[in-house]
Amino acid sequence: MLELEAVSGQVEQRSQSGSFQGAEARVYSKGQLAARMEAPHVEATAEKKVVRAWGGVTVLGENPRGLRVDADRLEWYLQANRIVAYGRVRFIQRNAETNRVVAEGGVFERVTIDTERQRLTIP
Repeated sequence: MLELEAVSGQVEQRSQSGSFQGAEARVYSKGQLAARMEAPHVEATAEKKVVRAWGGVTVLGENPRGLRVDADRLEWYLQANRIVAYGRVRFIQRNAETNRVVAEGGVFERVTIDTERQRLTIP
């Protein structure tokens, strides 16, 4: 499930799709908050369960906490539990309890994140 708040936007009621500016989103998986996302521009399609964001995107992992991914743009396939981040992708993983850096990397042109398995791959 996706919750989205935006400064402005347009929603197509029939298709439950829309374009938004200044967006903050929360993504839930199995009833728990999985991640938060911030982006200047977002398009969401309920029927296809795809979110596209661009203009400088930040994703913060919430379950488990500690992962931050920054990219120029991304495509989030909610049903497939997959995020594909593009353009100047950087990531940092911190231990949620100690805040110590566990892993970090970047700059990459593309990174794929499996949100269900909590795995990040670089092609």
